[in-house]
Amino acid sequence: DVYKGEAEYEKAIENYQKALDIYMNSVGKEHQNTVKANLEIGNSYMYEEEVLKSLEYYNKVLEINYMLVGELHTNTSGAYNNLGGVYYFIGNYALALNYYERALAIDKAIYGNDHPNVANSYYNIARVYSEKGNSEKALEYIQLAINASIINFEESDIYTNPALLNYFDDKDLMWYLNFKGETLEAGFKVNANVKGLDVALHSFVLSDSLIDKIRESYTNTKDQAELT
Repeated sequence: DVYKGEAEYEKAIENYQKALDIYMNSVGKEHQNTVKANLEIGNSYMYEEEVLKSLEYYNKVLEINYMLVGELHTNTSGAYNNLGGVYYFIGNYALALNYYERALAIDKAIYGNDHPNVANSYYNIARVYSEKGNSEKALEYIQLAINASIINFEESDIYTNPALLNYFDDKDLMWYLNFKGETLEAGFKVNANVKGLDVALHSFVLSDSLIDKIRESYTNTKDQAELT
């Protein structure tokens, strides 16, 4: 993990591969330690943008997880999200959407409507629709992501923003509100929707407010700089 944090991904892959070899010889293929090693290798290849290699290891993660815990498990939804991320990265939005929707179905079955994992799945789907040029669907799903991020906030109207209360994760919600603002702002440039622009500006204000709260909680200067 140290090497991965310092972006020395080749060294990280080498070390994770050594760990994987040890696990395969000790606990075998069907073990969570083996899953984790495959996942870290896949992540490292993804950071290096070696997509085919990352797909190879993410598919191994999905296969082993399925044998260990079945379909209805957070590890399986995580594996689907990883695969969706790869296909999103290479622009295969149909497959990305397929995997993200499968992850969402599992997360909702496990956690219900309000949970960070559910919100993240909605956000991933919103990003796919945005890339496909379907801003209406993107806004629908980002609103669902915001709903899922906040306890007892259930508002399907995209022109309604939440109060910054009872949310699960400030950094996640910050990204969702910023995405909503950017999508509404882009819509204004196309159709001059003034109401949408007003809500976009309010979304940016809320997002900036969360950035300030996050920055206050950071003691590391490097972490603070990431939010500028």
